[in-house]
Amino acid sequence: MTSDPDVCRAGVYFSLTSVAGRWRNVCDQLSDISVESERAKVIIEDTKTLFDLFARAASGQIEEHLQPKELVS
Repeated sequence: MTSDPDVCRAGVYFSLTSVAGRWRNVCDQLSDISVESERAKVIIEDTKTLFDLFARAASGQIEEHLQPKELVS
């Protein structure tokens, strides 16, 4: 056992129950969106923003304020 808080949090994350069914549902819903649609473009840009956020968090470069984009339904 460890007292390292990062390792303890990782242990909690990796012990979560599987959400494979939920992920399959997300994939099915995304498959129904036309790749040429405005909604798809927003999803792609939001995904890039989130990956950038995770990359900056990992390197300790988080901005204090993130401006949310308008959602397209």
